[in-house]
Amino acid sequence: MAMLPACGIGFQNALGALGPAELAVHLDWDGGIRVNGAACGRLRAMAGGTDPRAEPGWLVIGLEMPLVMTAPEPGLQPDRTALYEEGCAELDPIALLEAWARHTLVWIRRWEDGELRALQAEWRGLVNTIGEDVVQNGQSGTFLGVDEHFGMLLRDGETTHLIPLSSVLETAT
Repeated sequence: MAMLPACGIGFQNALGALGPAELAVHLDWDGGIRVNGAACGRLRAMAGGTDPRAEPGWLVIGLEMPLVMTAPEPGLQPDRTALYEEGCAELDPIALLEAWARHTLVWIRRWEDGELRALQAEWRGLVNTIGEDVVQNGQSGTFLGVDEHFGMLLRDGETTHLIPLSSVLETAT
């Protein structure tokens, strides 16, 4: 499941390199992407199994990234945005996809080389909800951070819950 954060970092690096300098790109624990504080697309994961202790036979990471707002006119949903609304109208989507692949491969290589701490440190710097109250998988509490496998540590009063990142896997239909 470390590939979901690796792909998120790769996308943030790519959009940061190609987009306007003032663009703020952050990641949600479950694959969501935020641009200038608003939800703007997401990464999705599907694998050949959902057991958090077993390595799946295959894993696919997908990217959904709106270029233009398709819902009501801009401004009516301030918690949602699209790249063109955030000053990226000149951005070539193919160039962004290519840059995402290149940047992601750098992070996958670092993970393969045993640099999990570097991956976690970079990702932690991009997640803006650590320390805040969140709701995940029907549980609410304070998002404390992640364990060594990117499992969410969610503090609810006196109890800290571990929500495995594999809980966001989608199933093949």
